[in-house]
Amino acid sequence: MSNKIKFLVVASLILTIITSCSEKPKIKNHSEFFAWMDAYIAVEENVTNSIAVTMFFDKVPYAPDEITNISFIGLQDKIIIDEFQVIQNQQATSNYSSYVLTLNYKALDRGIFQTPGITINMKSKEKIQYPIGNWTFDVDAPDAGNVDTWSSPAASSNGSEFAYQYSANNSSGNVKKIYYGNGLYIGTEKGIELSGIINLKDHYSSPVVYIKTKIIYFDTENDYVNYGKGTYCGALNEAEEIILKSRDHNKVVN
Repeated sequence: MSNKIKFLVVASLILTIITSCSEKPKIKNHSEFFAWMDAYIAVEENVTNSIAVTMFFDKVPYAPDEITNISFIGLQDKIIIDEFQVIQNQQATSNYSSYVLTLNYKALDRGIFQTPGITINMKSKEKIQYPIGNWTFDVDAPDAGNVDTWSSPAASSNGSEFAYQYSANNSSGNVKKIYYGNGLYIGTEKGIELSGIINLKDHYSSPVVYIKTKIIYFDTENDYVNYGKGTYCGALNEAEEIILKSRDHNKVVN
């Protein structure tokens, strides 16, 4: 092989290496977004709970079976998602369809933990961070079983109010406090009514608000922790209104 040919071969190899090294991985633009939902989520430690979130899109971003893992941003070692399900809903509006993601999660430690959304890992190795809202997990002691919360509504059309309907499992004590946010509660030392409506508009601005309460029950000697079952306030509102308020607020930063 002549020196000229050798030079051309080496030059071609160097050019190929430089070109391949300078190529940046293609980043997919994501126009899909999640319904804006702030949340206060009181749960007991090491018990599995579920929460549903809705993704809207004008064209299908990917098939559900392309998702390999979902985690809460910044809480991968505190609140783990054991399982998830993705169901494609019927067309939400004339312009948007939706996925409903049900996340089964478990809190590993007690304390207050906060996250702005979720990370979805794909088979393609892409990781997409989706904002959802300001979420607070309030993880505390096991449920003492003093309060029955199953008569409360699971969803409503008003995101500015949280309605609750509880009953005591015995008559020896009273509910002292109901927490509906981080440091937010209603209550008195003498006890409060077991049904009512809590105003949310001064503390939450999202069109949908998920509230899973922490309930402090007391008898003559002790306080006990109980938990609500969770209510999607505003989830029964018109999809168009939720989409309008969520589209820009929860835009994916590509």
